[in-house]
Amino acid sequence: MGEDIFTIITIIGTVSTTVLGVVAVITLVVANSKKIKTRFKVWAKEIFGIKEIADKLDKHLDNDTVKFKHLEEQGAKREIILKNQSEGLLSLLRTKLLYSCNECVDKGFVTFKEREVITQMWEAYRELNGNSFMKDLIIRILDLPITKNKF
Repeated sequence: MGEDIFTIITIIGTVSTTVLGVVAVITLVVANSKKIKTRFKVWAKEIFGIKEIADKLDKHLDNDTVKFKHLEEQGAKREIILKNQSEGLLSLLRTKLLYSCNECVDKGFVTFKEREVITQMWEAYRELNGNSFMKDLIIRILDLPITKNKF
């Protein structure tokens, strides 16, 4: 008799865990669809037969929907900020590259340090999808004679 009770408790635990897992997955899907949410509430009431659970679930789903929309809005704002920062950095790199490259071309040579810094700025400029406008100027810098660093 004791083994039968243990078996029954084990089955109930397994079934309840599985049901809770299914409910959690469905909750994620349902959170974004009002039509599905309404059907899910009816299903929850029919399966569990308890209005309180369905009402708590509805409140939980509404809270999750609000949080999800808030996260989407934050993500969109961050994308705009990141885009603006990238464009600003790209503009600064372009300005500094033009200045540094023109200065080296005017001198007719480049130091090791200038070449290293210009190369690093060029790589960052390209990574930010900078146009190829600067490429010809960079090629000219790489062709200049190298002199010792001046400290």
